[in-house]
Amino acid sequence: HWRDVYKYDSYEDTFSFRPGVNTYVIKGINDYTGVVSIPITVRYAGITRIAGKNRYDTAAQLCSSVKNYLNRYDRKVVLACGDNYPDALAASSLGRFILLTTKDRLSEEARTVLTANDIEGVFVLGDDDAISDTVVQEVEELGRSTTRLAGKDRIATCLAIFDQVQADHTN
Repeated sequence: HWRDVYKYDSYEDTFSFRPGVNTYVIKGINDYTGVVSIPITVRYAGITRIAGKNRYDTAAQLCSSVKNYLNRYDRKVVLACGDNYPDALAASSLGRFILLTTKDRLSEEARTVLTANDIEGVFVLGDDDAISDTVVQEVEELGRSTTRLAGKDRIATCLAIFDQVQADHTN
């Protein structure tokens, strides 16, 4: 592993660089989002900054940047409310790309990713108070199946997400 420091505007983060792995630095304007490493079949690691005009756009650009992976292997994504992070944070354990939307309307950024890719299913996080049934209907009208992972509160939603993680690993 190679250690290096990547400097953000006023933030330093240290992470490993490995040969044969592309490291994506995901950053929205004025908010640090994270680092994702994806194995590739090239000899040297590279760094690509993915930054959108807002968090919705950054999430969509991340999905678009790994389109071949998304269309070939996973074919399922997570849809989380972009106004509130706990459900999305818990969903990181699903190991799937996370798109963000508003509560009452499917974001244009999420709609673009869903229509431009061969996505089969969408995990919708939270109950109707987090993401409305109207948004679920919009996703289904795009020809994508939906599975709502929800509970009576954030903790119960988190447990529903972990139940899905367990189901994914037993199948």
